[in-house]
Amino acid sequence: MIAAALTLFMPGLGHIYNGQLRKGLIIYFLFHLILIGVFSILLIRSLIPFNLLFAVLLLIYIYKFLIAQVVSYAKAEGKGYEPRPFNRLYVYLAMIALSMYVIEPLYASVLRANLIEFFRVPTGAMEKTILVGDFIFGDMRKRNIPTLEQGDVIIFKYPHNPLEKYVNRLVAGPGQTIRIVNQEILIDGEAFFHPEHLQYVDRQPKPAGWSDPNIFPRGNGNKDHYGPVRIPARGDTLSALTDRDVLWYVATMDGHQIHLQGSMLILDGEPISYYVVEQDYYFMMGDNRDKSFDSRFWGFVPHDYILGEALLVYFSINKKRFPFVTWERIKRIGKVIR
Repeated sequence: MIAAALTLFMPGLGHIYNGQLRKGLIIYFLFHLILIGVFSILLIRSLIPFNLLFAVLLLIYIYKFLIAQVVSYAKAEGKGYEPRPFNRLYVYLAMIALSMYVIEPLYASVLRANLIEFFRVPTGAMEKTILVGDFIFGDMRKRNIPTLEQGDVIIFKYPHNPLEKYVNRLVAGPGQTIRIVNQEILIDGEAFFHPEHLQYVDRQPKPAGWSDPNIFPRGNGNKDHYGPVRIPARGDTLSALTDRDVLWYVATMDGHQIHLQGSMLILDGEPISYYVVEQDYYFMMGDNRDKSFDSRFWGFVPHDYILGEALLVYFSINKKRFPFVTWERIKRIGKVIR
């Protein structure tokens, strides 16, 4: 039973306990490669929820198979088993420490950077598509795609504080023009689709003639009547005279130092009359439109700040209601984010 418990705790360790050092090490590293395969299966969106079920069943089968192996070997050896030189408690503890503090963090960092990461949603900008307290898988492959798909739910670094992570829906991409008329979003003149859980809290839209001072860029209306605003694309030329607010913002996001000297814009110590955009930008909005602090207020998301696409909910809690994990939250496990 000790070998079985060790296998459940760390695949391969039970085999090492049984004296099968080489086999145990091979199983340990193979298990991690299989995990990468399991997460890859999760990222095949077209098969959800079958891919999720298959991944879970595959992991259960692997654990069951490994435990059956170590138990069978231990019974076969019986009391006649003679401990090997590595069958020492300090060896097991050293291996566990190496796994927990060296191998696992390295493996996790590679996984997060290239395949999948886990996020907790702290705000209600995407209610009811994503709830506050949802824990979600993020498909990190999206960060390497030059052009993202309109309508995707994207995880990104908040432009004004890259340490914060936001989740919003991509409504307009580089080179597109967004306009909002009486709460209706128009992209290049075409109506943007209505997400399944789109909601408005304010029954009365803001008046078309009112310009909210908190809107970006300044002078482009309010949250319900907005624009038109063109989303900057890599290679666009922005005028220091007519596009000053957007130019200032984009140049800063591109990593330049910019300030005003009299009426002249100074970029990296040199006066400029125009600026060529260095990367693509995106316009993000929450599905909870009236309670979403999004691109209408703080600006565009640079491509370098894109982290990935929200994939599915793997756990959910409600800290404001006891018990924190209710049946309504349990039902969200495995929910596909669309």
